[in-house]
Amino acid sequence: MEKLVTSEVKLGIIAGGQLGKMLVLSASNWNVKTYVLDKDDHCPASTSCTFFYKGDQLNFDDVYRFGQLVDVLTLAGTFWAFSIMGILSGIWGYYLIPETKGKSLEYIEEHWRQGKTPREL
Repeated sequence: MEKLVTSEVKLGIIAGGQLGKMLVLSASNWNVKTYVLDKDDHCPASTSCTFFYKGDQLNFDDVYRFGQLVDVLTLAGTFWAFSIMGILSGIWGYYLIPETKGKSLEYIEEHWRQGKTPREL
């Protein structure tokens, strides 16, 4: 006989877009109560969540009040993940990718053989 998995955890999801809806649907498999914060009443996750809280995810007071309603809080916005990755890749590119314009392949090869850093190129 299968046991029913139940939980009293209230999961708060900030941003109710497509990723938020997928989180809500996955959490429903474990009978987790899902709370969604979004400024749009008709966001994709609003139809699937246990409780919808209308508010702005960039407003500190809205997020703080929402956080007091739940046990666990998560951010479902893919925008933030790609923003951080974009910033980090820009920094990486600036410091680690050397400028090779006007330099011959022989000169670049000799530079690497001498063990010099990319910034010295």
